[in-house]
Amino acid sequence: MRRTLAILLFVGTVWLWADRAHAIGLLSHKEEILYLRDLPPEAREEARRQLDCAPAIGFHYHRIYVVSFCDMWTWGGSFVLYDGDRYWPMEDAQLQKLLGAEAYGALVVPWTYHYPPGALILAGVCILGCLYRICEVRAERAAAMIAADPRYQRALEIYKQNVSDDHEADSTELKAAISAGVGFLVAQGIPEDRATRNFLSLLERTDREKSAGGPPDKLP
Repeated sequence: MRRTLAILLFVGTVWLWADRAHAIGLLSHKEEILYLRDLPPEAREEARRQLDCAPAIGFHYHRIYVVSFCDMWTWGGSFVLYDGDRYWPMEDAQLQKLLGAEAYGALVVPWTYHYPPGALILAGVCILGCLYRICEVRAERAAAMIAADPRYQRALEIYKQNVSDDHEADSTELKAAISAGVGFLVAQGIPEDRATRNFLSLLERTDREKSAGGPPDKLP
C-alpha cells in the first residue's frame, strides 16, 4: 500500500510540475514521427499512386520535452504512413496487408515512447535524493546513539580533561587527548578503528553544537 501511494505521489508530482513548467514556458509540446521502415516495393508504388508520394512506416506520438532529445511525457502513439510532416493513421489490418504478417509482427514501438529520457532522469534524481536523505537520517540516528552511549560520554570527558582551557590546544595536545579517549573505548571492547571513527565524529558534532555555527576547533 505504501509503495502504491509513493508511486501515485511521484506520478502526480511529475504531472503537476510538467503542467506548471509548460505554463511558464519551460516545457514545449510537439507532435513527433519516428521513422521505422520503408514499405515493400509493391506497396510503395501503390501508395505513390494513391497519395502522390512515397511514404514510409513511422510511429506518431505527442511529446512534452525540455530540450529536443529529452522527452518528459509522451502519449497518443500509433503506427502511421508518413511523408515529411504529413501522415495517415493506419489500422492494424491495413498495416498487416501492406507489410505482410512477418514484417508487421516485427514492428516495435520505440522504447523512448514508453520510457521518456527526461522522465527517467527526473526519476533518477528523485531516487538519488531519497537515498541521500535516507543515508543522512541513518547517519544522524547513528550519531545520536553514539552521543548517548555512556562509554563515549566518558571518553569525551577524558578528552576534555586532557585539553587545557588556559590556552588554545596545539596539535600534539589534541592528538594526546584523542588517543586517551580512544584508548578508553578500546579498553571497553570497542575495535580501535570503529572507536577512532566514531569518537572523531562525536568530537566534530560536539564542537558544532558548542560553537553554534562558528568555526570548529582545530583537529589534527
